[in-house]
Amino acid sequence: MLARGLTRISVLSASLATTVSVGTAFAADYFYMHAPVGCFVRSGTVNGDFGALQNTGSTRADIECPITTNSCDVIDNGSVVTVKDRHSQQNVECTLFDVKLSGSQFLILTEGKASSGNSANWQKLNYTLELTPNQFDQHLFMSCFIPPVGSGNSYLGNYMIALDDLCI
Repeated sequence: MLARGLTRISVLSASLATTVSVGTAFAADYFYMHAPVGCFVRSGTVNGDFGALQNTGSTRADIECPITTNSCDVIDNGSVVTVKDRHSQQNVECTLFDVKLSGSQFLILTEGKASSGNSANWQKLNYTLELTPNQFDQHLFMSCFIPPVGSGNSYLGNYMIALDDLCI
């Protein structure tokens, strides 16, 4: 049973994966599509708009989003975040985080991406980061900064996480 707002997209082969409309061929076993409605707004003025989050304020919004996996999953090359950037001087920025407790230290793996500038079209941020299996002492999440209102509202859309299942 999947949590509300998640869709599991099974991929049978790399050739079938290329039919997934995300612009890259993948070797992942499956993808979890997350809607940003489950994200936590740390700062800024953010409203929902047909399942996406938009910044309607005059300052940059800081958002954290969960990444849901099971204990056998490894995040694989091919994760995608959709954004709309309507600010002429600031980009939408999103970073994937893998925070794991190792003894008394935190090991942090990250990969950050940014939109390519002001556009009325949705943009895809493509990630190549491969993360270790999810464990009880590990926390996976995404952090995004959405610029303030520019020539329109900037958005965070769905984010699709590519996963390999080590238990199958």
